[in-house]
Amino acid sequence: MARSTAIDYQSRLALPDFARHWARALGAPVDSVVQMAGGINNLVYRIESARRTVVVKGYPELHPGHRDRLQAEVDFLRYARLVGPSYVPELLHVDVVRRCVVLEHIEGSAYSTGVQPHQSDINAACVFFEHLNRDLSLAKQHLHLAAAEGYLRITEHLNNVEGRIAKMNVDHLEPEQKAIASALLPELRSQVVIARNKTETAIRSGFTEDAIAREHLVVSPSDFGFHNAIRTPSGVRFIDFEFSGWDDPTKAVADYVLQPRIPIKLKLNPLLDRLPLKQRKIAAGRIKILGPVLRLKWVCIILSVLQPDRIKNFLTANTNTDANALIEKRLTSAIKYLEQEVPFWPTLT
Repeated sequence: MARSTAIDYQSRLALPDFARHWARALGAPVDSVVQMAGGINNLVYRIESARRTVVVKGYPELHPGHRDRLQAEVDFLRYARLVGPSYVPELLHVDVVRRCVVLEHIEGSAYSTGVQPHQSDINAACVFFEHLNRDLSLAKQHLHLAAAEGYLRITEHLNNVEGRIAKMNVDHLEPEQKAIASALLPELRSQVVIARNKTETAIRSGFTEDAIAREHLVVSPSDFGFHNAIRTPSGVRFIDFEFSGWDDPTKAVADYVLQPRIPIKLKLNPLLDRLPLKQRKIAAGRIKILGPVLRLKWVCIILSVLQPDRIKNFLTANTNTDANALIEKRLTSAIKYLEQEVPFWPTLT
């Protein structure tokens, strides 16, 4: 699988219990365990044994009232293997005791950051999305969780953005970075105010409803895009479904083109036509209001390094990361993202 990096001897000594357990269970030496590049949310390891190579992915401890990312990924993979088996890795084992899964290792390469994938791969992603939503009655038998931040109301998404910004500060930054961030945050807050005013006007005028009915939700891989994909000789494969579940179709299709690492820059949103007709009609108008709000959310995700707890957790999980370089890169990325032309939000004809 792509995105793997070697880890040093000290990191191997600090392997979490779930990775050590599965290395022993597979008869693999500890020094064959390779930590794969990941994020704040979980730890992923490649384990090579004489029998096979697998990927073991661990999840945070489940707290009362919190969404179970392990269950979301397991349910989605089992459902996806029914309706689109060629697009996802095989789920080999679910270890509920150690809160991890063992997955098929996919041989292939990552997609290049900032480079739009070939049209055939974009088409394949659209077909996969269509397969997921072709029979929603079947999906309801297998999927029971809402997608991460799968809010029913546009105003809830706005509240989420404002909450993310409220957690940001610049006290932990170097002086030069602090100056850049201090200028960036007021601009971000200003754009949120504009988005809220436009949202409230659109709701009052009847252009869109604030809330979407639950029966109009769709299956979303969530965080869906080529940053979570592997190019293989037999076609594109998608990974990382811990945020998946039932979601507003507007969010599902908007996030696909808004995702900043490998954005899809097309005049028409390629996922829109793959929705069931009723959901497509809803999303085609609703995306003009929710789309810009989600765009600001992606800026907040880029700027998660301005949340001290988040950057601390990331550096703990990725011990070889240069904190200052990461923060500088994220600040630059956020500025460029805000400067980009706002995506074209299509209307249904």
